[in-house]
Amino acid sequence: MRNEADNHKMLLGQGLVALAILVLGAAAGYLLLAGPKAEPPAPKEDVLAAPGITSVAVDAADNVYVGGGFGVKVFGPDGKAMREWTTAAPVAALAVDEKGQVYVASRQKVEKFDANGKSLLRWGKGGCETEDFGLLTGIAACDGNVFVADSEERVVYRFRDDGRFLNDIGGKDRDPEGVGIILPSPYLDCAAKDGIVVLNNTGRKRVEVYDFEGKRLKVWGKTGPGGDDFPGCCNPTNLALARDGRVVTADKGLPLVKVFDADGKLLKTFGEGVFAKECRGIDLAVDSRGRICAVDPVVGCVRVFEGANE
Repeated sequence: MRNEADNHKMLLGQGLVALAILVLGAAAGYLLLAGPKAEPPAPKEDVLAAPGITSVAVDAADNVYVGGGFGVKVFGPDGKAMREWTTAAPVAALAVDEKGQVYVASRQKVEKFDANGKSLLRWGKGGCETEDFGLLTGIAACDGNVFVADSEERVVYRFRDDGRFLNDIGGKDRDPEGVGIILPSPYLDCAAKDGIVVLNNTGRKRVEVYDFEGKRLKVWGKTGPGGDDFPGCCNPTNLALARDGRVVTADKGLPLVKVFDADGKLLKTFGEGVFAKECRGIDLAVDSRGRICAVDPVVGCVRVFEGANE
């Protein structure tokens, strides 16, 4: 009979992901959905084992949606597996709107599903519309809009939820400084809520805020080694909006998750000593309780940090 250490080695050797909420206590400051600091639980009904997690989203009921090479898998707020479906291509980014409709960005296309995984619409390369994307790396959906971040084109596209193109956001031609988005590496992300869109301009080490029509409202952030700065060549790599308007970001190089107020004041930092140094592309989502879901692509897990709204 295998012991726990053997089971642990077996799961890691197969490159599997185990998702099960493990409360680590208030002193640790986070919950962990499996990972290197906790023994993977034995497989059972409410545990996910799947390779290649890349993306995470939450819906209005705090259900957690996870995307990757396996497609989409859905978990309840308690971590219990609910449903899953495959996708035609690996999931690069994932979003859920107020109606529970799910939007998946693959490399060069977007696909819309109902809450049970039935495909409703597809646009982009190989789809029913004519838009050509370069490299999709982020997606957001709210109020009948879908926002798609294209790292190759260095712009965020806005569509109606029926796939009709409306306008772009962050393009060089609309930048008052005439510079636009600078991306030393392909980490363009976006989040939207209450009439605003936020995106990360990694080469300029800042977060930019727009209205839905593409008018830039404000920018904040700067390069530097301080806790409220964005260090390295290209940070933040990912971001999310909390329901109270706070902005959550993720850095690479020194992998951290940070919480800012709407004007860029640093409020909290999570993840120091938790993520491996080489960890990058930490996709983010925030639920109604202020819990931050953060993808750890090195380990292949989702980490959940408590207290983002305190």
